[in-house]
Amino acid sequence: MAFRVGQEAEGYRFLRVLSADGSAMVYEVENLKAGRREVLKLLPAELNDDPHLVDRFQREAAIHSRLDHPGIAEFYRAFELDGQYVMTTEAVEGRALEDRLAEGPVDLLEALDIAIETLDALAYAHRHDVVHREVTPATIRLMPDGGVKISGFGLARQAADPRLTAPGTMLGSIYYMSPEQVKGLGELDGRSDIYSLGVVLYEMVAGSRPFESRSQFDIIQAHVMKPPPPLEDLREDLPEALCAAVMKSLEKFPGDRFDSAEGFREALQGVRKQIRLQDAEPKPLKVRPPMEDLEDSIRAEKGAPALVVPSRRGAGKATTPEGRKGAFAQAQPAAAQLNAAQTTGAQTEAKAASAPAPLPPAGAAGAAAATWDGDPEGWKTRDLVVVGVLTFVMVIALVMAALVLLNG
Repeated sequence: MAFRVGQEAEGYRFLRVLSADGSAMVYEVENLKAGRREVLKLLPAELNDDPHLVDRFQREAAIHSRLDHPGIAEFYRAFELDGQYVMTTEAVEGRALEDRLAEGPVDLLEALDIAIETLDALAYAHRHDVVHREVTPATIRLMPDGGVKISGFGLARQAADPRLTAPGTMLGSIYYMSPEQVKGLGELDGRSDIYSLGVVLYEMVAGSRPFESRSQFDIIQAHVMKPPPPLEDLREDLPEALCAAVMKSLEKFPGDRFDSAEGFREALQGVRKQIRLQDAEPKPLKVRPPMEDLEDSIRAEKGAPALVVPSRRGAGKATTPEGRKGAFAQAQPAAAQLNAAQTTGAQTEAKAASAPAPLPPAGAAGAAAATWDGDPEGWKTRDLVVVGVLTFVMVIALVMAALVLLNG
Protein backbone atom coordinates (compact mmCIF):
# COMPACT_ATOMS: atom_id res chain seq x y z
CA MET A 1 0.00 0.00 0.00
CA ALA A 2 1.38 3.38 -1.01
CA PHE A 3 1.21 6.27 1.44
CA ARG A 4 -0.21 9.65 0.48
CA VAL A 5 1.82 12.83 0.79
CA GLY A 6 0.83 14.46 4.10
CA GLN A 7 -0.30 11.20 5.67
CA GLU A 8 1.03 10.19 9.10
CA ALA A 9 1.77 6.62 10.15
CA GLU A 10 3.78 5.13 13.03
CA GLY A 11 5.32 8.50 13.94
CA TYR A 12 6.26 9.45 10.36
CA ARG A 13 4.76 12.18 8.19
CA PHE A 14 5.15 11.52 4.45
CA LEU A 15 6.42 14.68 2.76
CA ARG A 16 7.04 13.68 -0.85
CA VAL A 17 7.77 10.77 -3.18
CA LEU A 18 11.43 10.54 -4.20
CA SER A 19 11.17 7.55 -6.53
CA ALA A 20 8.93 4.67 -7.47
CA ASP A 21 10.51 2.03 -9.72
CA GLY A 22 7.97 -0.76 -9.32
CA SER A 23 10.04 -2.80 -6.87
CA ALA A 24 10.21 -0.16 -4.11
CA MET A 25 8.79 3.19 -3.08
CA VAL A 26 11.12 5.83 -1.67
CA TYR A 27 9.76 8.78 0.34
CA GLU A 28 11.12 11.76 2.15
CA VAL A 29 9.51 11.67 5.58
CA GLU A 30 9.63 13.57 8.83
CA ASN A 31 10.39 11.53 11.92
CA LEU A 32 8.03 13.23 14.36
CA LYS A 33 9.68 11.70 17.44
CA ALA A 34 13.28 12.46 16.46
CA GLY A 35 12.42 15.79 14.86
CA ARG A 36 14.39 15.16 11.66
CA ARG A 37 13.90 14.36 8.01
CA GLU A 38 14.69 10.86 6.77
CA VAL A 39 14.49 8.76 3.64
CA LEU A 40 12.03 5.89 3.95
CA LYS A 41 12.24 2.98 1.53
CA LEU A 42 9.29 0.63 1.37
CA LEU A 43 8.67 -2.70 -0.32
CA PRO A 44 5.00 -2.66 -1.37
CA ALA A 45 2.81 -5.31 0.28
CA GLU A 46 1.85 -6.83 -3.07
CA LEU A 47 5.52 -7.82 -3.55
CA ASN A 48 5.81 -9.64 -0.24
CA ASP A 49 5.12 -12.93 -2.03
CA ASP A 50 8.23 -12.51 -4.21
CA PRO A 51 10.98 -14.19 -2.18
CA HIS A 52 13.72 -12.76 -4.41
CA LEU A 53 12.64 -9.15 -3.86
CA VAL A 54 12.08 -9.68 -0.14
CA ASP A 55 15.53 -11.27 0.17
CA ARG A 56 17.13 -8.37 -1.71
CA PHE A 57 15.37 -5.77 0.44
CA GLN A 58 16.33 -7.43 3.71
CA ARG A 59 19.94 -7.92 2.61
CA GLU A 60 20.22 -4.26 1.62
CA ALA A 61 19.07 -3.24 5.09
CA ALA A 62 21.48 -5.68 6.75
CA ILE A 63 24.43 -4.51 4.64
CA HIS A 64 23.76 -0.78 5.08
CA SER A 65 23.24 -1.15 8.82
CA ARG A 66 26.83 -2.36 9.22
CA LEU A 67 28.35 0.70 7.57
CA ASP A 68 29.29 3.62 9.81
CA HIS A 69 31.36 6.20 7.94
CA PRO A 70 31.00 9.99 7.61
CA GLY A 71 31.05 9.62 3.83
CA ILE A 72 28.12 7.17 3.75
CA ALA A 73 24.50 8.07 4.37
CA GLU A 74 23.61 6.86 7.88
CA PHE A 75 21.31 3.90 8.33
CA TYR A 76 18.61 4.34 11.02
CA ARG A 77 16.33 1.30 11.29
CA ALA A 78 14.44 -1.51 9.53
CA PHE A 79 10.91 -2.49 10.57
CA GLU A 80 7.45 -3.36 9.31
CA LEU A 81 4.90 -0.63 8.66
CA ASP A 82 1.32 -1.74 8.04
CA GLY A 83 2.57 -5.18 6.98
CA GLN A 84 5.21 -3.78 4.60
CA TYR A 85 9.01 -3.99 4.88
CA VAL A 86 10.53 -0.56 5.55
CA MET A 87 13.97 0.89 6.19
CA THR A 88 14.94 4.49 6.98
CA THR A 89 18.21 6.25 6.28
CA GLU A 90 19.69 9.73 6.55
CA ALA A 91 18.21 12.39 4.30
CA VAL A 92 21.45 13.75 2.88
CA GLU A 93 21.59 17.51 2.50
CA GLY A 94 23.19 19.22 -0.45
CA ARG A 95 22.74 18.33 -4.08
CA ALA A 96 23.68 15.44 -6.29
CA LEU A 97 26.88 15.64 -8.30
CA GLU A 98 24.63 14.95 -11.27
CA ASP A 99 23.12 18.43 -10.90
CA ARG A 100 26.56 20.04 -10.62
CA LEU A 101 27.78 18.29 -13.78
CA ALA A 102 24.81 19.66 -15.69
CA GLU A 103 26.50 23.06 -15.36
CA GLY A 104 29.72 21.90 -17.07
CA PRO A 105 33.19 20.60 -16.12
CA VAL A 106 34.14 20.78 -12.46
CA ASP A 107 37.17 22.76 -11.24
CA LEU A 108 40.19 20.44 -11.23
CA LEU A 109 40.95 20.66 -7.50
CA GLU A 110 37.27 20.32 -6.64
CA ALA A 111 36.98 17.24 -8.86
CA LEU A 112 39.99 15.68 -7.15
CA ASP A 113 38.55 16.41 -3.69
CA ILE A 114 35.21 14.83 -4.63
CA ALA A 115 36.89 11.73 -6.02
CA ILE A 116 39.29 11.38 -3.07
CA GLU A 117 36.50 11.64 -0.48
CA THR A 118 34.31 9.22 -2.43
CA LEU A 119 37.17 6.73 -2.63
CA ASP A 120 37.69 7.06 1.12
CA ALA A 121 34.07 5.98 1.71
CA LEU A 122 34.32 3.20 -0.89
CA ALA A 123 37.52 1.91 0.69
CA TYR A 124 35.68 1.65 4.01
CA ALA A 125 32.80 -0.23 2.38
CA HIS A 126 35.16 -2.58 0.55
CA ARG A 127 36.99 -3.39 3.78
CA HIS A 128 33.61 -4.57 5.05
CA ASP A 129 33.17 -6.67 1.89
CA VAL A 130 30.45 -4.37 0.55
CA VAL A 131 30.43 -3.51 -3.16
CA HIS A 132 28.25 -0.50 -3.99
CA ARG A 133 27.69 -1.37 -7.68
CA GLU A 134 25.94 1.91 -8.51
CA VAL A 135 28.57 4.65 -8.15
CA THR A 136 27.17 7.43 -10.32
CA PRO A 137 26.83 11.23 -10.10
CA ALA A 138 23.28 10.61 -8.85
CA THR A 139 24.48 8.68 -5.78
CA ILE A 140 27.31 11.09 -4.88
CA ARG A 141 26.00 13.97 -2.83
CA LEU A 142 27.84 17.27 -2.35
CA MET A 143 27.36 18.50 1.21
CA PRO A 144 26.94 22.20 2.11
CA ASP A 145 30.16 22.10 4.16
CA GLY A 146 32.15 20.84 1.17
CA GLY A 147 32.09 17.16 2.12
CA VAL A 148 30.82 14.21 0.11
CA LYS A 149 28.43 11.40 0.98
CA ILE A 150 27.47 8.27 -0.94
CA SER A 151 23.87 7.16 -0.97
CA GLY A 152 21.96 4.62 -3.04
CA PHE A 153 23.04 1.32 -1.54
CA GLY A 154 20.04 -0.36 -3.11
CA LEU A 155 22.27 -2.47 -5.37
CA ALA A 156 25.03 -3.00 -2.82
CA ARG A 157 25.85 -6.54 -1.92
CA GLN A 158 28.14 -8.51 0.34
CA ALA A 159 31.09 -9.65 -1.78
CA ALA A 160 30.96 -13.11 -0.23
CA ASP A 161 27.29 -13.61 -1.13
CA PRO A 162 26.72 -14.05 -4.89
CA ARG A 163 23.08 -15.00 -4.44
CA LEU A 164 21.86 -11.40 -4.50
CA THR A 165 22.37 -11.06 -8.24
CA ALA A 166 22.03 -13.97 -10.61
CA PRO A 167 24.70 -14.39 -13.29
CA GLY A 168 23.72 -12.76 -16.57
CA THR A 169 21.78 -9.97 -14.86
CA MET A 170 22.79 -6.33 -15.41
CA LEU A 171 22.00 -3.78 -12.73
CA GLY A 172 22.98 -0.13 -12.54
CA SER A 173 23.31 2.85 -14.86
CA ILE A 174 24.77 1.76 -18.20
CA TYR A 175 26.95 4.88 -18.52
CA TYR A 176 28.91 3.97 -15.36
CA MET A 177 28.80 0.16 -15.39
CA SER A 178 32.04 -1.79 -15.27
CA PRO A 179 32.73 -4.31 -18.05
CA GLU A 180 32.15 -7.17 -15.62
CA GLN A 181 28.76 -5.70 -14.72
CA VAL A 182 27.92 -5.45 -18.41
CA LYS A 183 28.82 -9.11 -18.83
CA GLY A 184 26.47 -9.95 -15.97
CA LEU A 185 29.11 -11.65 -13.86
CA GLY A 186 27.71 -12.58 -10.48
CA GLU A 187 30.88 -12.20 -8.45
CA LEU A 188 32.09 -8.59 -8.35
CA ASP A 189 34.62 -6.95 -6.08
CA GLY A 190 35.63 -3.39 -5.24
CA ARG A 191 37.43 -2.95 -8.57
CA SER A 192 34.02 -2.67 -10.21
CA ASP A 193 33.34 0.45 -8.10
CA ILE A 194 36.80 1.76 -9.06
CA TYR A 195 35.81 1.59 -12.74
CA SER A 196 32.53 3.39 -12.07
CA LEU A 197 34.23 6.17 -10.14
CA GLY A 198 36.81 6.43 -12.92
CA VAL A 199 33.96 7.21 -15.31
CA VAL A 200 32.62 9.82 -12.88
CA LEU A 201 36.04 11.48 -12.54
CA TYR A 202 36.52 11.39 -16.32
CA GLU A 203 33.21 13.21 -16.70
CA MET A 204 34.08 15.78 -14.03
CA VAL A 205 37.32 16.90 -15.66
CA ALA A 206 36.43 16.39 -19.34
CA GLY A 207 32.82 17.59 -19.26
CA SER A 208 31.56 14.43 -20.97
CA ARG A 209 31.44 10.70 -20.28
CA PRO A 210 33.97 8.46 -22.01
CA PHE A 211 31.22 6.70 -23.96
CA GLU A 212 28.25 8.65 -25.31
CA SER A 213 25.61 7.30 -27.67
CA ARG A 214 21.88 7.25 -28.18
CA SER A 215 22.11 3.48 -28.42
CA GLN A 216 22.31 1.59 -25.16
CA PHE A 217 23.82 -1.32 -27.04
CA ASP A 218 26.69 0.86 -28.32
CA ILE A 219 27.44 2.09 -24.78
CA ILE A 220 27.38 -1.43 -23.33
CA GLN A 221 29.61 -2.70 -26.12
CA ALA A 222 32.05 0.20 -25.66
CA HIS A 223 32.49 -0.61 -21.96
CA VAL A 224 33.65 -4.09 -22.91
CA MET A 225 35.56 -3.51 -26.14
CA LYS A 226 36.35 0.14 -26.87
CA PRO A 227 39.11 2.19 -25.17
CA PRO A 228 37.98 5.59 -23.90
CA PRO A 229 39.28 8.70 -25.69
CA PRO A 230 42.51 9.84 -23.98
CA LEU A 231 41.83 12.64 -21.53
CA GLU A 232 44.80 14.68 -22.78
CA ASP A 233 43.14 14.86 -26.20
CA LEU A 234 40.10 16.51 -24.65
CA ARG A 235 41.79 18.88 -22.21
CA GLU A 236 45.45 19.84 -22.62
CA ASP A 237 45.94 21.42 -19.18
CA LEU A 238 45.41 18.18 -17.23
CA PRO A 239 48.44 16.79 -15.36
CA GLU A 240 49.89 13.70 -17.00
CA ALA A 241 49.69 11.78 -13.71
CA LEU A 242 45.95 12.47 -13.47
CA CYS A 243 45.31 11.26 -17.02
CA ALA A 244 47.29 8.10 -16.30
CA ALA A 245 45.39 7.41 -13.06
CA VAL A 246 41.97 7.85 -14.69
CA MET A 247 42.86 5.67 -17.66
CA LYS A 248 44.20 2.98 -15.31
CA SER A 249 40.90 2.96 -13.43
CA LEU A 250 39.08 2.42 -16.75
CA GLU A 251 40.99 -0.68 -17.82
CA LYS A 252 38.76 -3.42 -19.22
CA PHE A 253 40.13 -6.18 -17.01
CA PRO A 254 39.88 -5.76 -13.21
CA GLY A 255 43.44 -7.03 -12.78
CA ASP A 256 44.78 -4.08 -14.81
CA ARG A 257 43.08 -1.47 -12.60
CA PHE A 258 44.10 -0.26 -9.17
CA ASP A 259 44.08 -3.14 -6.72
CA SER A 260 41.99 -1.16 -4.24
CA ALA A 261 40.17 2.08 -3.66
CA GLU A 262 43.05 3.07 -1.35
CA GLY A 263 45.50 2.75 -4.24
CA PHE A 264 43.35 4.93 -6.50
CA ARG A 265 42.91 7.48 -3.71
CA GLU A 266 46.67 7.66 -3.04
CA ALA A 267 47.35 8.25 -6.73
CA LEU A 268 44.89 11.15 -6.81
CA GLN A 269 46.29 12.58 -3.58
CA GLY A 270 49.71 12.62 -5.22
CA VAL A 271 48.29 14.52 -8.18
CA ARG A 272 46.60 17.02 -5.88
CA LYS A 273 49.81 17.58 -3.91
CA GLN A 274 51.72 18.13 -7.14
CA ILE A 275 49.20 20.75 -8.29
CA ARG A 276 49.32 22.59 -4.97
CA LEU A 277 53.14 22.64 -5.01
CA GLN A 278 53.11 24.07 -8.51
CA ASP A 279 50.63 26.74 -7.45
CA ALA A 280 52.82 27.60 -4.44
CA GLU A 281 55.93 28.20 -6.59
CA PRO A 282 56.53 31.93 -7.12
CA LYS A 283 55.80 32.81 -10.71
CA PRO A 284 58.18 35.32 -12.41
CA LEU A 285 56.55 38.67 -12.86
CA LYS A 286 57.39 41.02 -15.70
CA VAL A 287 58.16 44.15 -13.72
CA ARG A 288 57.64 47.30 -15.76
CA PRO A 289 59.91 50.26 -14.89
CA PRO A 290 58.25 53.59 -14.10
CA MET A 291 56.91 55.04 -17.32
CA GLU A 292 55.68 58.51 -18.20
CA ASP A 293 53.09 57.18 -20.64
CA LEU A 294 51.47 53.86 -21.60
CA GLU A 295 52.53 54.25 -25.24
CA ASP A 296 56.13 54.82 -24.15
CA SER A 297 55.84 51.68 -21.98
CA ILE A 298 54.69 49.65 -24.98
CA ARG A 299 57.55 50.99 -27.09
CA ALA A 300 60.04 50.05 -24.41
CA GLU A 301 58.60 46.51 -24.22
CA LYS A 302 58.97 46.11 -27.98
CA GLY A 303 62.65 47.03 -27.78
CA ALA A 304 62.36 50.58 -29.12
CA PRO A 305 65.23 52.89 -28.08
CA ALA A 306 64.53 54.93 -24.98
CA LEU A 307 63.83 58.62 -25.54
CA VAL A 308 64.65 61.64 -23.41
CA VAL A 309 61.82 63.54 -21.80
CA PRO A 310 62.97 67.14 -21.44
CA SER A 311 61.40 69.08 -18.60
CA ARG A 312 61.00 72.73 -17.78
CA ARG A 313 63.34 72.27 -14.84
CA GLY A 314 66.25 71.71 -17.22
CA ALA A 315 66.72 68.01 -16.40
CA GLY A 316 66.48 65.16 -18.95
CA LYS A 317 64.60 61.96 -17.95
CA ALA A 318 65.08 58.66 -19.80
CA THR A 319 62.20 56.23 -20.14
CA THR A 320 64.24 53.40 -18.62
CA PRO A 321 67.07 53.47 -16.07
CA GLU A 322 69.31 51.57 -18.47
CA GLY A 323 68.62 53.95 -21.33
CA ARG A 324 69.28 57.28 -19.62
CA LYS A 325 72.95 57.48 -20.66
CA GLY A 326 72.18 56.42 -24.24
CA ALA A 327 69.25 58.78 -24.45
CA PHE A 328 71.35 61.80 -23.52
CA ALA A 329 73.93 60.70 -26.11
CA GLN A 330 71.16 60.68 -28.72
CA ALA A 331 70.04 64.15 -27.70
CA GLN A 332 73.49 65.78 -28.04
CA PRO A 333 73.82 65.59 -31.88
CA ALA A 334 70.44 67.26 -32.36
CA ALA A 335 71.39 70.04 -29.94
CA ALA A 336 74.73 70.52 -31.68
CA GLN A 337 73.07 70.87 -35.09
CA LEU A 338 70.61 73.38 -33.72
CA ASN A 339 73.37 75.43 -32.06
CA ALA A 340 75.48 75.45 -35.26
CA ALA A 341 72.57 76.59 -37.37
CA GLN A 342 71.67 79.41 -35.02
CA THR A 343 75.23 80.80 -34.82
CA THR A 344 75.03 81.66 -38.57
CA GLY A 345 72.53 84.38 -37.79
CA ALA A 346 73.14 87.55 -35.88
CA GLN A 347 69.78 87.32 -34.15
CA THR A 348 68.56 86.43 -30.71
CA GLU A 349 68.99 82.74 -31.58
CA ALA A 350 72.78 83.16 -31.38
CA LYS A 351 72.53 83.81 -27.65
CA ALA A 352 70.62 80.60 -27.16
CA ALA A 353 73.43 78.68 -28.82
CA SER A 354 75.54 79.19 -25.72
CA ALA A 355 73.11 77.15 -23.61
CA PRO A 356 74.77 74.09 -21.98
CA ALA A 357 74.41 70.70 -23.71
CA PRO A 358 72.74 68.25 -23.89
CA LEU A 359 69.42 70.13 -23.74
CA PRO A 360 68.16 72.14 -26.71
CA PRO A 361 67.95 75.90 -26.16
CA ALA A 362 64.96 77.10 -24.26
CA GLY A 363 63.67 79.18 -27.16
CA ALA A 364 63.49 76.51 -29.82
CA ALA A 365 63.74 73.02 -28.38
CA GLY A 366 61.85 74.23 -25.32
CA ALA A 367 58.74 74.07 -27.45
CA ALA A 368 59.14 70.32 -27.69
CA ALA A 369 59.56 70.10 -23.93
CA ALA A 370 56.44 72.13 -23.35
CA THR A 371 54.56 69.89 -25.73
CA TRP A 372 55.30 66.80 -23.59
CA ASP A 373 54.82 68.44 -20.20
CA GLY A 374 51.40 69.73 -21.11
CA ASP A 375 50.20 67.26 -23.69
CA PRO A 376 50.04 63.44 -23.30
CA GLU A 377 50.45 63.20 -27.07
CA GLY A 378 53.86 64.94 -26.88
CA TRP A 379 55.89 61.86 -27.74
CA LYS A 380 53.98 61.49 -30.97
CA THR A 381 54.81 65.03 -32.18
CA ARG A 382 58.34 65.53 -30.78
CA ASP A 383 60.14 64.50 -33.95
CA LEU A 384 57.92 66.73 -36.07
CA VAL A 385 58.59 69.70 -33.78
CA VAL A 386 62.37 69.21 -33.94
CA VAL A 387 62.32 68.91 -37.73
CA GLY A 388 60.13 71.99 -38.00
CA VAL A 389 62.46 74.06 -35.82
CA LEU A 390 65.53 72.99 -37.79
CA THR A 391 63.78 73.75 -41.07
CA PHE A 392 62.80 77.19 -39.79
CA VAL A 393 66.36 78.02 -38.72
CA MET A 394 67.76 76.87 -42.05
CA VAL A 395 65.27 79.06 -43.95
CA ILE A 396 66.24 82.09 -41.83
CA ALA A 397 69.93 81.37 -42.49
CA LEU A 398 69.34 81.16 -46.23
CA VAL A 399 67.37 84.43 -46.25
CA MET A 400 70.10 86.23 -44.33
CA ALA A 401 72.77 84.82 -46.65
CA ALA A 402 70.79 86.02 -49.67
CA LEU A 403 70.49 89.53 -48.15
CA VAL A 404 74.25 89.66 -47.56
CA LEU A 405 74.89 88.70 -51.18
CA LEU A 406 72.43 91.27 -52.50
CA ASN A 407 73.91 94.05 -50.32
CA GLY A 408 77.41 93.09 -51.47
